Amino acid sequence: MHFEISSLFVFFLTSGLLGIMLLWLYYDFREKESYVIQKSCPVFHCLKCGHIYHKYGQIEESVCPQCQFNNQRLKF
Repeated sequence: MHFEISSLFVFFLTSGLLGIMLLWLYYDFREKESYVIQKSCPVFHCLKCGHIYHKYGQIEESVCPQCQFNNQRLKF
């Protein structure tokens, strides 16, 4: 088989760009998925010691892991 150099150049350039776009889409989707999980996690700020922490689940109150003070979740 005989290929011209310009045809091979276009083929490899297109293949490389397609590969980069597929990787970009994959990592973009993966990043958005982890952001949704973190976004649904409530954040707490301890009024007694100032510690900022989070808990999984839809809870309104949580005990601080450092000083055991009961805190309300932050509302943005």
